[in-house]
Amino acid sequence: MPVWHDATRKLRDEGRIQLVGLIQEQHPDRCKLFMQWKQMDWPVLVDPLNLLEVSAVPLALLIDEQGVVREVLRDPRRDLADHVLARFDAEEQPIAEEAIRRAADAAEVFVTEGIDAVMNRFNARPDPPDRDA
Repeated sequence: MPVWHDATRKLRDEGRIQLVGLIQEQHPDRCKLFMQWKQMDWPVLVDPLNLLEVSAVPLALLIDEQGVVREVLRDPRRDLADHVLARFDAEEQPIAEEAIRRAADAAEVFVTEGIDAVMNRFNARPDPPDRDA
């Protein structure tokens, strides 16, 4: 995250982007202390059970003003412009769509109902399919 912090500072200062972090940490207070130490000021959502099934970090989703995901970034050291103009790989598309849907749902609940509602609703694994059916 410190790389993102430095790489996006100008865009954030200009109001051109907004960052929201997502951690898989079991102890969110550690993240809070790290964010304070590194002077990172964006909100961070907690997914300790990896419900979004993120296989590697860092991962960034670029979402435009209309809520359309424009790109998934996997390496923050690469030039952002190169990523923005690229498309999802065929195998990434369904994974990204589901992750985006869940993230958007979680963000909406966060804004309308608060962090406790998000944690209660999204920090549980979905029920597994019925194997007897």
